[in-house]
Amino acid sequence: MFLPLFFLSGVEGRLLRPRGFAYVVSLFASLIVALTVTPALCSFLLPRSRTVRRGVEPIVVRGLKAGYEPILSATMTRWRPVALLCIAGLVLAGLALGRAGRAFLPDFNEGVSDLATAVRRGAMERLAPIVMTALAAGLALVPLALSGGEPGSEIQTPMAIVILFGLLSSTVLNMIVVPAL
Repeated sequence: MFLPLFFLSGVEGRLLRPRGFAYVVSLFASLIVALTVTPALCSFLLPRSRTVRRGVEPIVVRGLKAGYEPILSATMTRWRPVALLCIAGLVLAGLALGRAGRAFLPDFNEGVSDLATAVRRGAMERLAPIVMTALAAGLALVPLALSGGEPGSEIQTPMAIVILFGLLSSTVLNMIVVPAL
């Protein structure tokens, strides 16, 4: 999906290639965390969870599985039309790419002569939207993170804490590391 970013030239390549690389590296790091850290934290934080001991899935998960099972069965038995639809989508995307213009981004004229000033200005303009988005999501999770002793919150509280610290770290990284790239 990000392979075309690595072949862009000019301003587009200089702007988007590092971001594509960072995204691919972060996906790989997320895979490593999902395979190592998450199971270890679950075994540490959830060994006495009533939900885990009972082995009964919540009603929402049962409902989702009940709705998903017929769709999955239908697509598994009719794999040829699904594959043909995917191939047709790929061909249409290739045709659209062939007809797309050569300029991926407009010419940048920010009124500054050096890249560092333009990056600093862009980072300052992005500060408010990034912080407000993180605050809105974080404030919605605070009640879940603080309801640790209540029945039924064995899974919600650790998950909310992990998401809150993920929001905090991603906001800091987005405001400090991304402009440095």
